[in-house]
Amino acid sequence: DVEIPLDTGDFRLMDRQAVDALSQMRERHRFPRAMAAWVGFRQTGVPYKRAARFAGETKYPFRKMLRLALNAITGFSYFPLQIATYLGFFAAGVSIIAIPIVIAFRLVGSPAFLGQATTLIAVLFLGGVQLISLGILGEYIGRIYDEAKGRPLYIVRNPISLEIKNSSEGR
Repeated sequence: DVEIPLDTGDFRLMDRQAVDALSQMRERHRFPRAMAAWVGFRQTGVPYKRAARFAGETKYPFRKMLRLALNAITGFSYFPLQIATYLGFFAAGVSIIAIPIVIAFRLVGSPAFLGQATTLIAVLFLGGVQLISLGILGEYIGRIYDEAKGRPLYIVRNPISLEIKNSSEGR
C-alpha cells in the first residue's frame, strides 16, 4: 500500500531522476498521484488558492472519476483482495460461536432452533472456508499482478561507485 500525501494533485514539477523513475513503470492502468508517491523522491506541496471555474464544465465525468478510483484501488492496494479473507474468517468465526449456542438451546429443549439452525451453521462455516480460500488465491493473484506490472525493485537516487581491491593480489 502506498501512502499518498494529503491534497496531492495531478500537476507537478519533477526533476529528471523522478521522471526517469516514473518512466520505468510500464503499467497500463495508471494512477499518477500514487505513482509519484511510490517512486519515493522528496515531495513538497505548493499551497495556492484555486479560483472557481471561470467557464464551462468539467471534462472529467463520473465514469472517468470512477475509473480513476478503480485504478487507484487495484493498482496500489491489496485491501480489495484481502476483504474475502477477512469476511471468510468472520463467517467461520460466527458459525463456530453459534455451534455451542445451538447445542445449549437444544439441551434446554427450546423449539427455537430445530433442523434449520444446523444447516445454517454448516452453510455459514463452509461459506467462510470458501471465502478464506478465495482470499488466499487473491493474495497469490495480487503477487502475480505485482510481478506483471514490471515495476523496478529499487530506485537508486545516488549511485555510489566503490573501488574494491582483489584480496588475491596481495598474495
